[in-house]
Amino acid sequence: IVDASEQNREVARTYAKAWDMEVLEASTAEEGLNTLRSAREKDQPIHFMLIDRSLPDMDGKELASHVSNDLSLRETRLILLNEFGHAEEPSRMVRAGLDAWILKPINASKLEMALLHVLEGQDVGHEEIAKVKKRVGSFATGHDGVLLLVEDNVVNQKVAALLLRRCGYRVEVARDGVAALEAVGTEEFHAIFMDCQMPRMNGFEATRKIRELHGENIPIIAMTANATAGMNDYLSKPVQESQLKEMLDKWVGGVEVPTATEDSMASEKAVDAGVLDSLRALGGEDDPELFIELIQIFLDDTPQRMTQMAEALAGNDGEAIGQAAHALKSSCATLGALILADLFKKIELAGKELDVERARSLVARTEEEYARVETELRSEMRQA
Repeated sequence: IVDASEQNREVARTYAKAWDMEVLEASTAEEGLNTLRSAREKDQPIHFMLIDRSLPDMDGKELASHVSNDLSLRETRLILLNEFGHAEEPSRMVRAGLDAWILKPINASKLEMALLHVLEGQDVGHEEIAKVKKRVGSFATGHDGVLLLVEDNVVNQKVAALLLRRCGYRVEVARDGVAALEAVGTEEFHAIFMDCQMPRMNGFEATRKIRELHGENIPIIAMTANATAGMNDYLSKPVQESQLKEMLDKWVGGVEVPTATEDSMASEKAVDAGVLDSLRALGGEDDPELFIELIQIFLDDTPQRMTQMAEALAGNDGEAIGQAAHALKSSCATLGALILADLFKKIELAGKELDVERARSLVARTEEEYARVETELRSEMRQA
């Protein structure tokens, strides 16, 4: 913990020790760097560094850059304690080497969410990391239940994980079917939420292998338009908190409830206001910058994926066109860009049918629609 305030360090120390974590403290950036290097030399690397933004000798973000640029210290995950009024675009925070950032004053909920977010990027099979996840995740949840979320799209991953945690469960994240199989082999899960179109191993194949290895004991909920063989149920995207609660009650809580249906329709505005309101409410008062972060991730990620789709189109590769369109459809729906999501849905279908010419005519319409979406989302960011 690097913070000039003894009171702030005491608060963070109390939470960390409640999670049975060993704590080292520093009051300046220089002292913090020396502590990291000393621990590294003793082969006792520090896993997390909590950095106050306003240090007496250096801006906390600058300290993060020093740590991330030192190859010997790169395994330390960096969390910034930011101050109100110092919000920056998430892409700038990431470029500074930060893994997460939270708004002061900190509390158990904020710190828990930051640590769990950082831990999502760690190897779920690593014994030491797995123990930390379990201790942190059990501190503030209302259930003993542990869920596995299998999703490769970063925007959907963040939203779904946050919604599930708000329902009171500990959540592990796997980025594809291969990682999901590894996770199921190391920990017992009460339910699995499975995306279907993913690299390396898709959700259908992962479900088949999980059933072969572990039987029918774990409920598997598909995050797609319908359930398939081996899956118990399904949720249509974009996933809503009320739908997740009903699904959790049904398969984890043991209460039978009707399955929610998808009733969202494309609106005249490029971005659906109701979906934005739901995303805005995700961070609540604890993390008001989360809404901006999700939009920025979408705006950074979508043009890259659209470029990949254009390259597949240039190569007349129908299968690759469909795969790229599927990922775009999913993230657009999550952010409320329903008209754009519908276009990508049609491109995905054309790709599956190897109808490249139809896909080409639809792709031409996506650029104009994305421009509308980007304009509205940037306006939302400015007003947030």
